[in-house]
Amino acid sequence: MTLRKDWGGMHSPPKTGKVFEMVLRRHAAFTPAYEEPMIGKQAACQILSVVFSIFENFYYPDIISGRHTHALIFRAEVSGVPLEGVDYVRTDENELVTEFNVMMRPLKAITALTKAIGAKMQSG
Repeated sequence: MTLRKDWGGMHSPPKTGKVFEMVLRRHAAFTPAYEEPMIGKQAACQILSVVFSIFENFYYPDIISGRHTHALIFRAEVSGVPLEGVDYVRTDENELVTEFNVMMRPLKAITALTKAIGAKMQSG
C-alpha cells in the first residue's frame, strides 16, 4: 500500500476505504474547520468521510512525495465556490498516516465548507 497509489492517484478523489486503512489510531488531523486537532482514527476518518461527501469536482493536480512527508495539492468546489488546498501528510516507516494537516483558500470556500460540515455533522 502506498500513499500515492492508494490515496487516489493524480486526478481522482481518494479511495476512502484505502485511506482509512492507512490512518493510525494515534493519528492527528488538523483542519481549517476546527481550532484543535482531531485525535484518533475514528475522528479523522469521520471528518474525512464528511468532507469528501461535500466536495464537488475534487481532484489532485499534483502530489509531491518525500520519504515520510507528502504534499497533495487539490482542487474542488463547495456549493459552487472554487477551492484549492494542500493536504500535508506525515507517514511512519510503514506508510501509515500519523498526521494530516489541511490548508485551503480562499476564505469564501472555507466558510462554505465549514457551514456544510457543521450541517452534515449535526444531521448525523
